[in-house]
Amino acid sequence: MCAFKLLREAAISTHRFELDEETMLKAVEELSDEDVRRLWKIYYGRFEADKPIIHRIVRFANGDWTRILQKILKRSIALGISPDSVDDEGNTLMHHAAFNIDGGFQFIISLEECGVEGCNNDGETPVMWASHDDRTLSALMALAKRGASLTYVPPNTCPRACCKGNQPSSAMCASIKYGAFRCFRYHYRQANGVIPEDCLEALETCENEKILKLAVNLKRVRTEAEASSSSSSSSSSSKNKRQRK
Repeated sequence: MCAFKLLREAAISTHRFELDEETMLKAVEELSDEDVRRLWKIYYGRFEADKPIIHRIVRFANGDWTRILQKILKRSIALGISPDSVDDEGNTLMHHAAFNIDGGFQFIISLEECGVEGCNNDGETPVMWASHDDRTLSALMALAKRGASLTYVPPNTCPRACCKGNQPSSAMCASIKYGAFRCFRYHYRQANGVIPEDCLEALETCENEKILKLAVNLKRVRTEAEASSSSSSSSSSSKNKRQRK
């Protein structure tokens, strides 16, 4: 089997992702420049027909593929291929890397050529994908460190890109919708304990008790703080009136 076919078959058949690393590294070295470009073209095969081969590898591969991915990406960038090219759903390589941190995320996030703010067809950014699961909290934090927006809310151009549809409207909203408590806690800390309006509807249908408990405590603390501030303001106003008399 030629090098390109070997990589393609490995990418579209998840049960073959345990192929020998040295064999796969050799296959990458044997790829022609045109074969490398073909890895970035959308493959219409037996399974998901909307992802380039390289996207499938990043989405589903385990840590054994790290060196293989590094070789492919280095060759791709050297050929002038943009790692931010998208699949049929508008997802970039970073979307898939944020979803599966075992698929070479640490190397991908280190590449300046890989953007962190890409928005797919549903209005979701890599930060939103990283907010789906507590297992990808490290990806969420790494994206934020690279400068990705944690408060981005996409324009309501897609009926699915809001709480009223099937997709969350912000990264914090995503953590609530998918019950990712640690991601939610990270978001509210970064937001100084403020839960945006777009997340309120998601909280109404949230089933994660830890998230709900934390949200209730936040509301209580904010209410007490506002009451205290109002009381202090009233007291100060009364004192000023007495002094003028």
